Amino acid sequence: MKIFVAIFIIGIFFNGCMNVEKNKQLTLKDNLLKTDELGVLKEMSIYDAARINDIELLNFLLLQNKLDINKKDRYGYTPLHLASRFNHLEIANILIENGALVNSIDKFGDTPLLDSTRNAYTKMSKLLLCNKAKSDIKDKYGFKAFDYAVKTNDQLIIKMLESENINSFCENKAKANDVDKNINDIDTVSLVENLLLPKSLIKINEYYIINDSTPKICGKILGNQIDEVNLYLNDMEFKGKVKNDTWCVNIDKYLKNGDYKIKVVGKNENFIDEKSSTFSIHVLNSLYEALYEEFEDDLENWNAQLDKQTLTFRFLNPQAMFSYGSLDLNEKYKGILESFIPRYIETLYKYKDQIVNVLIQGHTSSEYSSAKSEEEKFEKNMQLSQKRAQNVYSFIKSIDDKRVKDNMIWIEKNFFPEGKSSLETIKNKDGLENSELSRRVEFKIQTVPK
Repeated sequence: MKIFVAIFIIGIFFNGCMNVEKNKQLTLKDNLLKTDELGVLKEMSIYDAARINDIELLNFLLLQNKLDINKKDRYGYTPLHLASRFNHLEIANILIENGALVNSIDKFGDTPLLDSTRNAYTKMSKLLLCNKAKSDIKDKYGFKAFDYAVKTNDQLIIKMLESENINSFCENKAKANDVDKNINDIDTVSLVENLLLPKSLIKINEYYIINDSTPKICGKILGNQIDEVNLYLNDMEFKGKVKNDTWCVNIDKYLKNGDYKIKVVGKNENFIDEKSSTFSIHVLNSLYEALYEEFEDDLENWNAQLDKQTLTFRFLNPQAMFSYGSLDLNEKYKGILESFIPRYIETLYKYKDQIVNVLIQGHTSSEYSSAKSEEEKFEKNMQLSQKRAQNVYSFIKSIDDKRVKDNMIWIEKNFFPEGKSSLETIKNKDGLENSELSRRVEFKIQTVPK
């Protein structure tokens, strides 16, 4: 009888523990389902994750859905194509570990390896080659990966491609004791807990090539209160500003073209977190001069600016672009674009070997009358800015001009619409937001050195 009672009590105890653990997991999942972040994540795609280098979003999407990781968009890009094109190394690694095809060919005849070697992304090219990327595929110009490695003087990739044993350049694969990174083997609750409960204070956004001699460096605050952020460059210290979950530091000292290493320190009452990163400054002055010479006489009539440091063409007459809250281009703005774009493309094409992307960035003010919270305002403005940028991009491709039509493949390959919401509002002299001027579309050029 005593044995029976003991077994009965032990059964109740373990059953209770299991229920507590089960309820704990259910509570966590229920709480997650209520968060705005989860709703936003579900609306995004694996292409977004690859393009914006969001590792957490990629892991979330791989976990939530049985995705076709090799599905192509209308340009034939797979997520791995985008990761390679934007040099997002960890994204590419995760995609490959989850079955991404390294030799997929887009509509322009490019593989991820051709994109990476063309842009001298050494680590990306090495990753692809170590995962059996074919080096004998030619692009539409008849060039192979080796040709681009020679052109960019990428010595490591040249040696790998000349070697009879590429694997000798590759690190050993993960051992049995290493953590298995395959997303399908990761427990749902553990992954989401890790996403929402960061283990450090700050994160630095990735910067590779910056077209600004006085750059602005930003990053994320990972869920904890931050009292202070400082950036250290050589012997200089720059104090940062914190807003919501973002910190930014304006480097107001002129930096010459070259490579730089920075250290960022975040502090709160209990912790100090230190992160390091590298980037290159490359301001292409001759491109600025060519653009300025072409459009000097139009800037005043269009109420436009050309920023020398960031190579950004900005129109300062928002009412001539979009009505308040509207997605449609005004007729006046269409007329300006019909004059601007063919000449802009003709000028840029002369520098095509040094241009990685032309970002068509949609910007908004922080206002949104129907939104009930700051988070909702931001998300609605993100949708608005993305659609505006997309509409400008679509209109550009519809312009009936030989300079546009003859370079359509290059445009589709290098021009990208991007929604920025209210991340970069324009301020008045008193530091307050200028809501009217903040609603705009800008053309921003990203370049790489020869």
